[in-house]
Amino acid sequence: MQSPLNIKKIAIIGGGPGGLVTLNELLHTSSDGSSTITSPHSANKYPSNPAFDEIVVFEQNECIGGVWNYSDRTDPKFPQYVDDYSKPNGLRPNLAAEINDLNNCTEAAPCKVPIDADVSSKLDHLWNKSGVYDHLFTNIPNHLMRFSTSFDEPVKLDHNSKAYQPFATHPNVINYLKNYAKKYDLEKYVRFNSSVEKVYKVNDNWHLTICKVNKSTNTLEYYTEKFDAVVVSVGRFNIPFYPFIAGQKEFNEKHPGVIEHSKSFRSTDDLIGKKVLIVGSSISAMDIAQYLIPVSDLHISSNTKGVPRACEPTENTQQKADWTDKVFGDPSLNWTKHGRIAKFEADTVIFEDGSQESNFDAILYCTGYHLYFPFLDIPENEGKGYISVTSGYDGNPNYALTKVDNLYLYTFTINDPTLCHTGIAQNPLFFLTSEANAVAIAGCWSGNKKLPSLEVQRNFIKSRHEGKKSGFQSYDETQIREFIRLCYELAPSGRFDFVPYIREGDIMESKEVLHDLFFKFAKGEYNEFDPSLQFSDLS
Repeated sequence: MQSPLNIKKIAIIGGGPGGLVTLNELLHTSSDGSSTITSPHSANKYPSNPAFDEIVVFEQNECIGGVWNYSDRTDPKFPQYVDDYSKPNGLRPNLAAEINDLNNCTEAAPCKVPIDADVSSKLDHLWNKSGVYDHLFTNIPNHLMRFSTSFDEPVKLDHNSKAYQPFATHPNVINYLKNYAKKYDLEKYVRFNSSVEKVYKVNDNWHLTICKVNKSTNTLEYYTEKFDAVVVSVGRFNIPFYPFIAGQKEFNEKHPGVIEHSKSFRSTDDLIGKKVLIVGSSISAMDIAQYLIPVSDLHISSNTKGVPRACEPTENTQQKADWTDKVFGDPSLNWTKHGRIAKFEADTVIFEDGSQESNFDAILYCTGYHLYFPFLDIPENEGKGYISVTSGYDGNPNYALTKVDNLYLYTFTINDPTLCHTGIAQNPLFFLTSEANAVAIAGCWSGNKKLPSLEVQRNFIKSRHEGKKSGFQSYDETQIREFIRLCYELAPSGRFDFVPYIREGDIMESKEVLHDLFFKFAKGEYNEFDPSLQFSDLS
């Protein structure tokens, strides 16, 4: 069993859903290890004797919401500036790598660096823009796109979103998050435009090196601050994965702007009547394909020209063997299917199945994201083993790095339980599972519960890896309940369990609706540009 923890000052990295729900959970935890969240309502009060003295959320953008915070600005379409674009550690520059001796710099008296052309270039390569596009809607029922502390406040839908029911559109989700933050007055704990560049431990304190973008003075403000514990809630959709393919950099140099990842995709407006290649057959690929089939000459590249393998590693592996298989295998759809890309030559894409195509107007990668934590990948942490992330498909390094090691319940760092993560377990109930991570953190850090032995913790990870080639931390709707139950075994006393409030069959039923919606768009029954389907802002 672990030694008693003495945690009073906490840093949370990320102001998206995971960071917000973690903040709220910790704020509702009492010093005696109990929780004031005792019912599925938003009227739960803060304790008179809080467990923690200070909690700070660091958000690199200027508002809350994380991936749901839509932005017209996008990340680079393709990282032409690095040689090995398939690995994450060269894509994002560390803004503090060349800054020395920040120990005497504070938030009130930071070290300031002018934003010149070189610094501005680095800021353009932080991969901190949202991947939300114009007509994105969720793929789980909207009543599950919320936290248990507001079960009485469902995601509100504007009248134009009714066609997508039971799903919520992206403006509906961000408005829910804004209302959630307002309800609990969470933004006062958030430091905006503040990027965490380094996280390392000295004795019993975690040192965080912060880089704040001050637009009014056109400077970067650096400082170091100490904390007792850290929660990493940066999400899993930051650094896109581009497979390494022969000739791709040369093709991109000759045809700039043609290759892009789905993270920088925003609209089909410029693709009407164009020749488009989608790379991948995951849910994200199908979500975009449903809009492109009726308006473009659409081609799709996958591991196979037929129905994709259920084990195909993507950001949504656990949902592969269902509606997306039916869609991909339907012969009535107006697209051309190819195998995996073998290489680029001049203006031509050559596929492993022997086919080749030229003159694409757009090549869109729907190939997932790396799990990457640049603030931990620093010299100060060499050999510490805080987290290990390797290829999401064993035996093939040319895949997104998504296989996680050394995290018990994908939450607690086995080597040091004062460093935790939320949102790594991959499943349909992202909001509620991130909250379950936060519940376990609150229970252990307040002293109400203790983690099991290191042997038990390591066996959890070992059991998740055994017999698998991919989908290591993926859970479907039947498996996720057991994971949440394990998290709740570590909950503060009195914290109500939300699992009984989740209806059986919700996810399975919603997949049938996704299948039907796909064909309504792909066959022209629904028109993406119909004014009656345009999203509106409820804020």
